[in-house]
Amino acid sequence: MKDYQKLIKLLYKRETCNAIAGRLNISNKQLYNKILALSNRGFNLNKKYFSNGQIVYKIPEEYDEIKTSENIIYSLQEEYDIKMLLISDLHFGNELERPDLVDRAFEYCTKNDIHIILCAGDMIDCCFSRSKKQYSTVDAQISHFIKKYPHDKNILTFAVAGNHDYLAYLKEAKSLIKAVNNYRHDIIIGDFANSTVAIKNEKIDLYHHIDSIPRKTTDSVLTLHGHAHNYVTRLKQNGGLDIVVPSLSNLSDTLPTALEMNLFFRFGKVEKVDLKQVYFDNTDIILSEENYDLSIYRDTKKEDSANVISKLNTIERAKVYGLSMK
Repeated sequence: MKDYQKLIKLLYKRETCNAIAGRLNISNKQLYNKILALSNRGFNLNKKYFSNGQIVYKIPEEYDEIKTSENIIYSLQEEYDIKMLLISDLHFGNELERPDLVDRAFEYCTKNDIHIILCAGDMIDCCFSRSKKQYSTVDAQISHFIKKYPHDKNILTFAVAGNHDYLAYLKEAKSLIKAVNNYRHDIIIGDFANSTVAIKNEKIDLYHHIDSIPRKTTDSVLTLHGHAHNYVTRLKQNGGLDIVVPSLSNLSDTLPTALEMNLFFRFGKVEKVDLKQVYFDNTDIILSEENYDLSIYRDTKKEDSANVISKLNTIERAKVYGLSMK
């Protein structure tokens, strides 16, 4: 009970999860189990996610602060370029899964100072797909994903649930989203088919086709598409970019790859996007590179004063990024 009292005090101080785990001398997984236990006892906890992969749990001080955590990535105002890794269609549970490549993707992130991964769906295979199943039941596949998907205390994964993930819900009422939320706070799955991540003054949509769920249309600067398994890019009508993310499994007619995406911001808006297609062989091989100057098609010259999600207070700057409180 003393540990829980100490944990609650640290949560009120809005320390990062890494800092709290260090102070309590426990692993991040053990910390999340304690936080989940608090939540089950009625504590209302909101989460804040940061561009350096940190998480801060916040106990709301007033009733109107109690709400479902939004998928916002907070960043420093002076962060003008932010790198992310894009993956999709992992199909854990199928014999053609490649968890070894997902491990390599995390190693690539560590080497290249990437703290955010965006996944465009189909984390598990469920009960339909070509080729055999390594794990035949939905329960086993979900457990396999939760256990084998890598964990790094400085990396966050934001995802959308795809049609294979959805079928598990339809067939057996097993929600991958709920299961992952119960065991992994570093994986944030927004919803089935449609999910949105906000960063600075922009929104990134993650979309995975599901027959019975309509696609939500937004004015996001980027839309990441899963489901097709092949890499394609195209300009959107609003001057943004559609990116079809390749599969990081062997359930594809092409090599299993990931995409490194570097976003360059001006006044909180995406001005340029650089993409690298990465194949994880004996060494990391860059198969292709593309560069998009979106300022040609979009107005990125004016600051959007109405949106302040990129501006952190001095305490957050100090605790999350280790910067001075000036």
